[in-house]
Amino acid sequence: NTEGATIYFTTDGTAPTQASRRYTAPLTIDSTVVLQAVAYRSGQRSAVLARSFIFGEFTDFPVVSIIIEPSVLFDPVSGLHVRGPRASNKFPYTGANYNSNREVNAYVDFIESDKSHAFGEYCKLRIFGGYSRMFPQKSLALTADEDRGSKRFKHEIFPDRPFKSYKHFVLRNSGSDFGGTHLRDAFITSLGREMGLTVQAYRPSITYINGKYWGILNIREKINRHFLAMHFGVDKDSVDLLEHNAGRKAGTRKHYEAMRNFMRDNDLSIQKNYEYITTQMDVVDFADYQIVQIFIDNQDAGGNIKFWRPQQPKGRWRWILFDTDFGFGHYGTGAKNNSLAFHTEPNGPNWPNPAW
Repeated sequence: NTEGATIYFTTDGTAPTQASRRYTAPLTIDSTVVLQAVAYRSGQRSAVLARSFIFGEFTDFPVVSIIIEPSVLFDPVSGLHVRGPRASNKFPYTGANYNSNREVNAYVDFIESDKSHAFGEYCKLRIFGGYSRMFPQKSLALTADEDRGSKRFKHEIFPDRPFKSYKHFVLRNSGSDFGGTHLRDAFITSLGREMGLTVQAYRPSITYINGKYWGILNIREKINRHFLAMHFGVDKDSVDLLEHNAGRKAGTRKHYEAMRNFMRDNDLSIQKNYEYITTQMDVVDFADYQIVQIFIDNQDAGGNIKFWRPQQPKGRWRWILFDTDFGFGHYGTGAKNNSLAFHTEPNGPNWPNPAW
């Protein structure tokens, strides 16, 4: 509506330029499409307007529509969503494009289950997950892009959580359960939530990429320092967040290593030693976490461990229950397996229960 401006638009996800289709009259939109438009006047260029229009059958799920330059994801040589020419020919396809953690520009519309438009925001997008990146439907991590838009996605994405906005969220392909129930981890972690364990919120969504139906992806909170700040009221810059064998995600591993060294060097059957450890870690939280892993027979539990503490004098380590897609017999022998023996073996198999 800028007087004297010329408007150009696209409907395939490509960024509009002066080489794009010129707007001359109102458009009739009667099928699913992503529209982007830009105005030029006197050598100046406006910001790009983007919006998704979704037609068809709606469910009780919200709709997440991603608009992104198609070549960024799907170019056969450089696209982040494809295997690419540098990948090895054998599993796990080392060198595949989709193993990159590079963030790229995108735009996301969030349409609630009542068809209301909750938000449309510029974002950063990257492929997310481990081996599940090999599946045709990838997990995606989205971060609000404050350089091009807002600092946060301003919406109660999860109605059962008290939070009004989010810096990040994940669209998850259900991990190892892709092609299975597509909700295994969400169900299992809901059991842990009832026990008081820390878990990610869950909400299934109908997803589109550049107007193309992309199936069901599960909206999940992203486990990082922002997640801890929201859930526990701690300073996001004053937490230790570790994963796997003390791999650092935020803060430092010094406190954890000191605690682990103490446990190696001191007999915890001696009461004073055990009582000291209760001041370093939340033993009940750890026990409940292990009870869930044993009960569900998660034979991949050794690969998916995240734990954290606030950097405070009395800050204790707690665990986060996530990525439980191997549970309830998805892989392995299920109820026939002695999961208690498996999880408590001091020197179990190198994988998935290494000695550390």
